[in-house]
Amino acid sequence: MEVKNRSPWRDLPTEFASYSTVFNKFNQWSKLGIWR
Repeated sequence: MEVKNRSPWRDLPTEFASYSTVFNKFNQWSKLGIWR
């Protein structure tokens, strides 16, 4: 099952770190199968 979220990465709260850092970590974890 694929879940899609249409929220822009730039809208993340600053408490999470920069949006590019969060995106890169999410992308890395996705490739490793962490979200399955």
